[in-house]
Amino acid sequence: MKYFQLKEAQLTGLRNDLHMRDPRQKFDEIYVSATGRVNYDERKLNPDFVSIPPIVVSDTIKRLFKDYQADIEARAVYFNDIEQQKQFVYWWLELPTTRECLHEKTTYGARGEITELVIQAERAKMYHIFQIKHQNQYYWVINLAVAESLLRRGLSGFILEEVRSLMYNE
Repeated sequence: MKYFQLKEAQLTGLRNDLHMRDPRQKFDEIYVSATGRVNYDERKLNPDFVSIPPIVVSDTIKRLFKDYQADIEARAVYFNDIEQQKQFVYWWLELPTTRECLHEKTTYGARGEITELVIQAERAKMYHIFQIKHQNQYYWVINLAVAESLLRRGLSGFILEEVRSLMYNE
């Protein structure tokens, strides 16, 4: 199976400025929703995938992910532009988190950060969508079926980077 890392596309100058009211807030510290602010400009793109932090996604991506992996939890994040009286809803997702899917051939940089993500195929096959947490960084990984579904919908704000997947003994 092929896997892809879902990353934010750097749309400099095109993306609206989204900001969480409390960027240190944790997923399990909010019950139903969180709020933030946005300086809305209708000439700019409202992407479907934004890494603020946290990573937030549009309703379309949230629904697609839940179709593939029903155990994903979601909290609404409302971004408000007070001046223009507009509100945008994004979703903060809690994906299944695992380190067991990391293959021993994953490479690390001088500061311990992952420089090349390698997935252990037999452990990852139970997930369509998951995240790997390493040193306060989150790596979102999706399988080929989910990647194709995202691309068919013409969504924006992300890039897909193929991740090597190896069997345990490779």
